[in-house]
Formats: sequence, structure tokens, C-alpha cells
Amino acid sequence: MAERSFSRRVEVRVPSRDFANGVRTALERLGYDLIPVSVGAPAPDVRIVAGSRLRRLPEALSEPVILIGGNPYHDDPRVVGILQRPARLLDLYILLQEAVEPSPRSVPRISTALPARGVRGGTDRSGSIVSLSERGCCLRTTEALPGDGNLQLEFTLPSGGLVNTSASPRYRTHNNTGLMFDRLPEISRSAISEFINHSLTARV
Repeated sequence: MAERSFSRRVEVRVPSRDFANGVRTALERLGYDLIPVSVGAPAPDVRIVAGSRLRRLPEALSEPVILIGGNPYHDDPRVVGILQRPARLLDLYILLQEAVEPSPRSVPRISTALPARGVRGGTDRSGSIVSLSERGCCLRTTEALPGDGNLQLEFTLPSGGLVNTSASPRYRTHNNTGLMFDRLPEISRSAISEFINHSLTARV
């Protein structure tokens, strides 16, 4: 299940058709509050603006701008990136992260509850994947795995795809271990990507 608490306000100055199918829903599930133009409202963190409307954007509005369908030869310092329409989720997510986050992510991460098992040094622990991205996950186990080296991680996606990969620890808090996938097979990366995209864009 993707996170729904809003953390960033994004003012939208483009028609819905400028987004690929499901992108607006996905961004909201990732914590972006997509708001329309409103006189007197608090300033957003970032604006998504149609290329044809950039010249009409008052100079006093200094927040970062992501253009959709814009001219690559503009000279507006507010523009942090330009996307072709319809804007795809990953492309837009990367620009939003770079525009407003001090430590930007390169791929979306979602909350999950996928049964998993981790093995290190002959010790086997059952648990669950509580957050997941294409590059890594957070593994929660009832007991911490001994040692500090890489572990072998195994979990099954709802679509039936089995993921079995080596993973290296990045942090540990109580029984939660942040892991980065090592040499993840392309077929598994693609399956994780498809699962995340479906979780973010599917209608409830």
C-alpha cells in the first residue's frame, strides 16, 4: 500500500491530458498534494506549468518550475526540468525530488506487507518487506539477523514473481533493516517496477 500523507504542495498549471494515465493518482499516493491555481493561497513547494504558459507566470513567483511541453531554449532560472507530454511517472518523480528534497530519491518507494525471508551465515529469519523500491527495501524480522554482511533475501510479489537476491545492509533500527539490492536480475527489477507502478496508479 502506498503512503498517502501529503508532504509537498504542487501547483498544477497544465491540463490533465498532459499527464500519462494514472500519474496524478500516483503522485498523490507518494505524498504530493496536487493543487489548482488559487489566488491568496499559500505558496506551493513547486509548480508544474505548461510550456505555453511560462511567459505568463509572474516573476514574483520564485518557486521551482517543471515544464511540460516547453521550449528547451528558455532562459527562465526557475525551470528545473522539461518533460514531453504526456509526462510519465518516473520522469516527473525524479524532477520533483530534485526540485524540493534535500536528499532526492531516484525511484519511488511504497509501503508494503510482503512476506519475506532473509538468510545470513546459516541463520534464517522470516519477516516482511515493509517498504520497497526498485533499488532496495526495508526488511522487518521478529529477530535481527546476526552479523553485518550481505544477506540472501527472498520474497514473492503478488503477481507471483519470486525475487531472490543478495542485499547489503544500509541501516538498522530495532528489527528493521534497510537493504540495497546487489546484482538484482533484470527480470526481478522489471517485476518490482511493475508492481510499484500498479500499486501507485490502480484505482481503489
